[in-house]
Amino acid sequence: MNNHCSTSCSGCSTVIRSLSVQFSGRKALSDIDLSFSCGELTAIIGPNGGGKTSILKSILGEIPYSGKIDFCISSGKKKPRIGYLPQKIAVQKDSPVSVCDFLLLSEGYPFTWLRVSKKRREMKIKQLGIVSAENLIDRRIGELSGGELQRVLLAASINPVPDILLLDEPVTALDSKGIDIFYELICSLRKKFHMTILVVSHDIGAISKHADKMYLINEKVITHGTPSEVLSSRDFRREMGEVYFRLSGAKSDHHVYGGL
Repeated sequence: MNNHCSTSCSGCSTVIRSLSVQFSGRKALSDIDLSFSCGELTAIIGPNGGGKTSILKSILGEIPYSGKIDFCISSGKKKPRIGYLPQKIAVQKDSPVSVCDFLLLSEGYPFTWLRVSKKRREMKIKQLGIVSAENLIDRRIGELSGGELQRVLLAASINPVPDILLLDEPVTALDSKGIDIFYELICSLRKKFHMTILVVSHDIGAISKHADKMYLINEKVITHGTPSEVLSSRDFRREMGEVYFRLSGAKSDHHVYGGL
C-alpha cells in the first residue's frame, strides 16, 4: 500500500491498479483498476460472489492482495483515516449494552460498566447528533430497529471523521423509505466533511440516485462511468439484466436505466 501521490493522482484521491485477490486458489478479483476522489460517492455493484467486498477488505488491509493501492493525501498525512460499516454485525436482542456503552466500547474505552462521566456522555450525544440519532443514547443496542442500528453504526464509523468511508451493503435491513433516508444521510455527510465514500450495494435503483460514479464488478471491472452510463450499457444488461429486472419489476425489453 503506497501513501504517496503518483503522477496520475490529482489532489486527494485513491487509485487502485491491477488489484487481484485469490482465496484457496480461486480468483476473487483479477487485475482491476479503480479510482475515487474526495467528495465523491462511488457505488460498486455486481452479482453475488463477484468480489465486491474483497475490494473493501483490500483497502482495509484485511486480506492479502497483489497490485497497488495508492492513497494520495493533500493534507500531508502519512495515511488516510478509514471508516468502515460492515455488511453484518451480530447483536444479541437481550444485550444490556446501551448505545452510549456501545459507542464507548467501539473506540476502546474499557470502563463502560462504571459510571460514564457527564462529559463523555455529552460527547456521545454530539456524535449521535451528526446522524440525527441523539435520542437513542440510552436505548439498548439490541432493541433498535434496523434503521436505528444503522445510524448508530454509522456514527461509530465516522468517529473520528474518516478521509474514506467504506460501506458494505449498508441498507439490507431497511425498507424502501429507510433506504432513501439512509442514502440522503450519507450524502449530507459527504458534503459536510468532504469525505470519499465507497458503497457496495445491491440496491441499484436507490444508490444510482446518489452516486457520482459506478463500477460494475464481476471478478474484474466490467464497465464503469456515471450511473446512467453503466445502467444503460449492454454490459449491465448482460451481467445483471435478468436479476435487476426480476427485482425491480421492470420489463426486459425497456431501456435499462429507464426502468429505475
